[in-house]
Amino acid sequence: MGNLLPYSPTPLLPYSPTPLLPYSPTPLLPYSPTPLLPRPAAMKARFVKALTGSDQSPRPVRSQ
Repeated sequence: MGNLLPYSPTPLLPYSPTPLLPYSPTPLLPYSPTPLLPRPAAMKARFVKALTGSDQSPRPVRSQ
């Protein structure tokens, strides 16, 4: 007599050799290795502040 369920040589869900969501070797949103910038201007302002220590627009650091 052939053994059918519950075992099958080609396993079905919940396990699969090629995993589906929620995990995937190539991650989708909400995380991405190259993050998307919803507010590029705000990010630029923070970047400038981190470099110059001021909230002003980019200008020479040695301005007196």
